[in-house]
Amino acid sequence: MSSTIDTYEDAVDFLLGRVNFERIPGKRHALRNVKLERTALLLEGSGDPQNTIPAVHIGGTKGKGSTAVMTAAILSAAGARTGLFTSPHIDCFEERIQIDGVPIGRSEFTRAVAAVADVATSQRFESQSLRPTFFELLTAAAWFAFRQVGVEIAVIEVGLGGRLDATNVCRPVVTAITNVSLDHTELLGDTVEKIASEKAGIAKPGVPMITSAIEPALSVIRERCRSIGAPLAIIEPTVGNDQLESSKESPDWHRTIAIRPSGEDWGTHRLPLPGRFQCTNAAVAAELAAAVAKSGQLRPEVARAIGSEAVRKGWSAVDWPARLEIVRTQPTFIIDAAHNDESIRVMLEALRERPEGGTRVAIFGTSTDKNATAMLGRLSGEFADIVLTTAPNNPRAAGLHTLRNIASETTPTRVNFHERATIVDAAELAVTLAGEAGLVCCAGSIYLAAAMRTAMLSRSDSDAARR
Repeated sequence: MSSTIDTYEDAVDFLLGRVNFERIPGKRHALRNVKLERTALLLEGSGDPQNTIPAVHIGGTKGKGSTAVMTAAILSAAGARTGLFTSPHIDCFEERIQIDGVPIGRSEFTRAVAAVADVATSQRFESQSLRPTFFELLTAAAWFAFRQVGVEIAVIEVGLGGRLDATNVCRPVVTAITNVSLDHTELLGDTVEKIASEKAGIAKPGVPMITSAIEPALSVIRERCRSIGAPLAIIEPTVGNDQLESSKESPDWHRTIAIRPSGEDWGTHRLPLPGRFQCTNAAVAAELAAAVAKSGQLRPEVARAIGSEAVRKGWSAVDWPARLEIVRTQPTFIIDAAHNDESIRVMLEALRERPEGGTRVAIFGTSTDKNATAMLGRLSGEFADIVLTTAPNNPRAAGLHTLRNIASETTPTRVNFHERATIVDAAELAVTLAGEAGLVCCAGSIYLAAAMRTAMLSRSDSDAARR
């Protein structure tokens, strides 16, 4: 049997017809359902492109996507044909597969999915246990697309965990774990140590590992690297320059950081992404780029170009949506993909640096397998009003009734809770409550962030057209 994929719509339908663990609550599946064998067989049928393209493999609970984007930007700016694979997407499927900072086109995406679909529907995959999942197919499609355009180095973000993640078939020249905190506990374990053990599974013998994780996860990562002979470099958390470029007139609120991978002075640079926590991610990205330069896998002239100028040029072009992204002003409206307790914590830390002095309003929605109690607890300490809502097209979304009960049981009475069934209604109420001088922040779910971003940008386009 062979697949029939002729159009972009065919490709999307084929992917959505497969098991998608991104949309299934964790309690309904387990790591035993994840098999590297399926991805390996898919790639074998496609000529094993992952074996000939060197990779940078990045895991972690949070910050791994931002770190991947910043790493890829440096390498691309230095002249390396750079592939980037991240997940999930915010706007469109092809956003997950990028070449030199640009998502592949729909025709290229369709061609890549069709190629791996032909393999996935062949006789060797007839067994139900070998049917590739949504993410496994996308991982294979990324490698196919990278080979088609002659990618020289691929930056790969882990999807979930690490040890059994489909991306762990790559041949890295350097790996990284940004940090470890509690998330996906039904799958990865109920302690930081257990989760760290799964994430440390991306370490490879003799391959440098870079981490900014802290204890108790650091001890687990250190022991894994010691046991397999992987050199370990530890990046201490850094906060960069506290002089922010921000005012009520200008929404720009990036900071600067001194970049010194392995002690080498690459100068001081403006971070491409807002938030104090991005300083540490940036330091890890620079260390990864420096490791690639020393790996011997790139053309000599490209390896020599990895440095200060590549950082400046690369980071100036970074575009990473829904990460403390400002989508409107008066009031300032920020969308963030924070979806667990720790990411909400660092998001709030960043928001405290904002200059807005008016009313602050949160829009919150999340998934049933997330710790809504912890997230609402943190939000209630920072916002006068919280608008509860649900993201459309999210089968894991917590309903308003569930969120209402959690809010009533765990948060202070001084917080005003509101409910709106749609994100558009939630946004309209939040904007009204905040007033022109205030701030609105939408967070709690990647699905919510993506849907709200689409709605807000569509509204901005409509307003501009009317003017």
